Amino acid sequence: AHGLIKQHANCPCLRYLVVMEDTIAPEENANAETHGVKLMTFAELEKLGHDQPRIELQPPKPDDLATICYTSG
Repeated sequence: AHGLIKQHANCPCLRYLVVMEDTIAPEENANAETHGVKLMTFAELEKLGHDQPRIELQPPKPDDLATICYTSG
């Protein structure tokens, strides 16, 4: 995370950075925030997803231009 934040000028679209550690040092958080990057743990990201309202899946229709399909494998 520290290396990516140092390269922020080369990655201007970087807004979120998820780390696998259980905790983030306050100085790392402060450093990320000065560059406009939200630093979070994977557990925090999972909680964000869990707390979101569920949406109903909408199968594609024949006239849809594209379908986005995600698989983890």
